[in-house]
Amino acid sequence: MASMVVSARELIPTVEDLAARMGEYPTEVLVATKKAAFAGRNMTVEQSRQYARALSTPLRDSDISREGVTASAERRKANYGESAS
Repeated sequence: MASMVVSARELIPTVEDLAARMGEYPTEVLVATKKAAFAGRNMTVEQSRQYARALSTPLRDSDISREGVTASAERRKANYGESAS
């Protein structure tokens, strides 16, 4: 699956940009995303959806989520503190 196609010349800068953006997210979010993506490969669409929901539920009720929502409402960059990777 590809979400972006770039020329060979743009590949490394594009990957570096994506990695930098991913590095701004809390570790907990990245771990849950990776688990859902890899486990979901061997599940039906419905099973995958339920699994992703189960992984994300604790995150939605966390300080991480509250900070993300607050930062968005205040039009500022989120500060996840110690949990950010």
